[in-house]
Amino acid sequence: AFVNAKLPRGGWLKNPFEELTFKGRIDPQNPMKFLRRFEKIARYEGVGKNDQLYFFGRCMRGTASNWFDVRDPDDIDETIDSFTDYFWGEEQQARFREDIYNERYKAEVGTTMAEYALNLSKQAKYLRSPMSEHEVIRCVKRLFGASVAREIRPTTVKSI
Repeated sequence: AFVNAKLPRGGWLKNPFEELTFKGRIDPQNPMKFLRRFEKIARYEGVGKNDQLYFFGRCMRGTASNWFDVRDPDDIDETIDSFTDYFWGEEQQARFREDIYNERYKAEVGTTMAEYALNLSKQAKYLRSPMSEHEVIRCVKRLFGASVAREIRPTTVKSI
């Protein structure tokens, strides 16, 4: 039994970006993490530039979708630059740096101390002037109060 079926444009039976979404500034994932995941899938699936632009727009939800629609972009490279400037620009990075220096861990957040520390250290790597491992360790240990900070020393912890 031979079935004559036509594959959708790109040849995918399932959208390769189906589970990847970005909701804007309210999204808990770092915008740069979203962007890296998008680029990784596009590279792996061999998605061309024009199709990337289409799928990028399909990944946007909420305010991010509004941002994309208002710009009505024609080029994926310009879109990525604009996305980075808007969602992970100097102001957002400065706010993140302020948080990592001044914030305190609260158990009510719903994550463990380890998950919280790992999440912040990963986001710190996305900064355009990345923080050194030692600086991240110093900042993260202060998030948990004096009793934890005393136990974590740069001589005993080399990386996160």
